[in-house]
Amino acid sequence: MGLVLSDHVHAVAIDADVVFLDVHADVYYCLVGAGEVMAFSSDGSLIMNDPRAADALIEAGLLTVGDPRRTLALPPRATRGLVSRGVGVTPARVARAWRANLRAAAAVEALSFAQLIDLVSQDAPSLNAMTAERIGASALEREAARFARQAAWLPRDGVCLMRSLQQLFYLRAYGFRPNWVFGVRTWPFQAHCWLQAGTTVLDDTVEHVSAYAPILAI
Repeated sequence: MGLVLSDHVHAVAIDADVVFLDVHADVYYCLVGAGEVMAFSSDGSLIMNDPRAADALIEAGLLTVGDPRRTLALPPRATRGLVSRGVGVTPARVARAWRANLRAAAAVEALSFAQLIDLVSQDAPSLNAMTAERIGASALEREAARFARQAAWLPRDGVCLMRSLQQLFYLRAYGFRPNWVFGVRTWPFQAHCWLQAGTTVLDDTVEHVSAYAPILAI
């Protein structure tokens, strides 16, 4: 038994600062200099040398006392972007892209952040003749490129949450399960999300996402 993150909380250390994501509250907390009083051990528990700070984080619901829980694996550092040249788009794929776009827009408007995370965590991809694992990464990237060619003409638009969610729905309809990655940066503080398959960014650029430290991946 020791100090651990609450079930709905994720965290990442960035230099001397520590950022917490409270999924239930849909809030990020950036604790400046917190890296000087806390550290994450390899089993996911926290080591703190300031009992008062620990009490404050427990009271805020960010930490609790318990056994280390299995943490979600974060993807490797992105090293390449998507190449969208040379892929064709069929009417069936256009229809599926529209459905994914409208479904994502409805979900973003109606659901809380925690509900979106639950939806994506539980929503299994549609079954195809071959799964994404059998088809391979190159097919996933080709399908992501087909979606990228259509994105500008889809009826609903939005910020990164909407843009990545619509492509995630589209790719899952073909049996693919890329990572939905949430990242943060400090000074200035910003949060961002994107889709990633292995080391390939599917809906952004390597240069942009490299500025963010992943804090959650689904």
